[in-house]
Amino acid sequence: MDTKKFYYVIVAIVLLLAIFGSWRFLFGFVVAGAIFWYFGEEKVKKAVNDVYKKTQSITRDIQDKVVPNGETIEVAISKSTIFPTNINGLYQIVIVAGNKSYLLKPFNITMLPEEFATGKTIKIITAYKRNGLEVEKIQTIEANGTSYEIVG
Repeated sequence: MDTKKFYYVIVAIVLLLAIFGSWRFLFGFVVAGAIFWYFGEEKVKKAVNDVYKKTQSITRDIQDKVVPNGETIEVAISKSTIFPTNINGLYQIVIVAGNKSYLLKPFNITMLPEEFATGKTIKIITAYKRNGLEVEKIQTIEANGTSYEIVG
């Protein structure tokens, strides 16, 4: 296509935008066209890419500051109990340690495991995970080399 036809197409597009679109959109279109015309396509692409990378870096830094660091604490069990749930064959374990109670995921066992006896030391591991905009708190209990999921 020669340059004369190209300019006619551009003028036709601008007129259609002016007739069917809003003036703000037309103004933005003209400004964007002028920026591309003056600086060139490669410089504009590089600038947009640099801004994108910088924004990504800043967002990661903010997310790292907003999400708390995980922690691991060792505590002695002051009390533990097991009781049946409404689900057939599953039993719930509740552990009291460090003045807090922890409800473990239901098990298909009927007796309290040895590692949850009163006085035994356990590790309570708290981690945080970003799920979209929300931060999820994930806790597990490590006792005698085995990890148990805390549900409440």
